[in-house]
Amino acid sequence: MDYSTIETQNQISALLLNMTQVPFVTPKFGENWLRDFLGWVERYRLLEPSVNISTEAQFIDTLRNEYQIDSKLAALDIKFNSDYTKILATRYIIQGGEIQSELDSTNMVLGLRKVAKEAPNMEVHVFNPWFGYIDNYIQVGGLALKLVSLAGVVVFVVTLVFIPHLVIAFCVFFSIASVEAGVLGFMSFWGVRLDFISVLGLIMGIGFSVDFAAHVSYAFVASNAPTVEQKLRTAMHAIAWPVIQAGLSTIIALAALLIVPAYVFLTMFKIIFLVIVLALIHALILLPIVFSLLGQSITSNEPRRNSCKNVEKSNSNGMTNIGFQK
Repeated sequence: MDYSTIETQNQISALLLNMTQVPFVTPKFGENWLRDFLGWVERYRLLEPSVNISTEAQFIDTLRNEYQIDSKLAALDIKFNSDYTKILATRYIIQGGEIQSELDSTNMVLGLRKVAKEAPNMEVHVFNPWFGYIDNYIQVGGLALKLVSLAGVVVFVVTLVFIPHLVIAFCVFFSIASVEAGVLGFMSFWGVRLDFISVLGLIMGIGFSVDFAAHVSYAFVASNAPTVEQKLRTAMHAIAWPVIQAGLSTIIALAALLIVPAYVFLTMFKIIFLVIVLALIHALILLPIVFSLLGQSITSNEPRRNSCKNVEKSNSNGMTNIGFQK
């Protein structure tokens, strides 16, 4: 760019003005070599009226010889070509302020990049060494959705293989999706931010949540009881207490993470705790309600696993016990 033209100078001034209007950018501080140089020229003309920067050669000559940019700190902001006849690139420093959280930093970076992208007739880049860390927070939302969705699809396919009933497998998938959505919601109330640590916990949570829902669903499908109510009674009698024990034992084991006051351990405990509690609620309350609402439509022509033989017997209370025998 030819920095000697009024058009270029106005474009750069407008660009920097737009950037200072981005949230969390303060106009009070910053470094602008072009503004300082043009101000110096106006003052210098009071002593030397003949000074002229109307051409690119005169602009660079005055900048290097009269203003002596090479001896100033601002020399780091200008990149000349090898014979000092062209300015190849320049740098301007702006200052952020009143940033309280990663979300504030993210909004600032996205705002600056938008202004830089929309700058007319200029190739503009915004950079700070910390932007690499901020990019993690910018990308983590889409990455979390992609990974959790992919894991959910895999779980749905595997569930369909071991419980070959499309409606039941979809109910298990719905339960997992509902648990993950609930965990995301409660994370905000519990002060857990969405980052790579919490995303790892969410992916692990899919394994915990599918375990409970799959056991209840399989016990329901495997029961030979003629009605939905009897199948639910059979499944809950056989599975409910073991599922509760599994959830409680997991929470007790995870309680050891509370001893170390580190963000990673506390975050993992909070997420897995939420997953276990919500997964138990879904497996023992929500899924039975869904099965009862679906009624006989999910009991007709039910497939049976070839590797297991269902053995049922009634106890003295009229409760049906279910066992699996090779």
